[in-house]
Amino acid sequence: KLEVGEIGICPGRFMASNDELRFKVTGRGGHAARRTEIDDTVTAMADMVVRTTALNSPDGVVSVGRVIAEGATNVIPSIVTAEGTMRTFDNEERERIYSHLHGNAHIIEEKYGVKVDVDINRGYPCVTNDVLLSYEAMIVAMDEGITVRELKPLTTAEDFGYYTERYPSLFYRLGVGGVGATHTSEFCPDERAITAGIEFMHLLTLKLANQDGKKEK
Repeated sequence: KLEVGEIGICPGRFMASNDELRFKVTGRGGHAARRTEIDDTVTAMADMVVRTTALNSPDGVVSVGRVIAEGATNVIPSIVTAEGTMRTFDNEERERIYSHLHGNAHIIEEKYGVKVDVDINRGYPCVTNDVLLSYEAMIVAMDEGITVRELKPLTTAEDFGYYTERYPSLFYRLGVGGVGATHTSEFCPDERAITAGIEFMHLLTLKLANQDGKKEK
């Protein structure tokens, strides 16, 4: 947690790319007691979920947060769906997980005699801060007596990643103190952070603008 007015900066890769995952298992539904006449779509999806979350690593997060099997105590549904998210810091790791997801789908199809559809909605790219710009911002803050904390990479995602793919960019965090965690109804930031944030952005803008002016001369 950053206190009011503190600045948090992570040089280089800061936030992960994110992709939405959707799986659909289709098979012969029917009475749960007549096992020879049905395809166990529920067990097949459970196996797919376990194989998916097994792909988690220090460089990639794969989670399933929603599974829908609209059967009953004695009914196996013909369709079971699941949805999840995938976060990575490296495009090679991203592609590796894609390949494994499709490979696991083929394994499930062969093992349970069902059809498995994998739909991957590619989302934001990684937020990668320009290293030089990051340290320049740190120096500006420290020169003004502003507390700076070097942050570790986060598996959260931001559409600002599109900018960092094209331009030298900096995405930093501003401490707002207050109470409660973000994305909850209890979150209540300290409004003094508004002034502190404006002042730092003003200082940083002037510093960088003056540098560009000197280079042109």
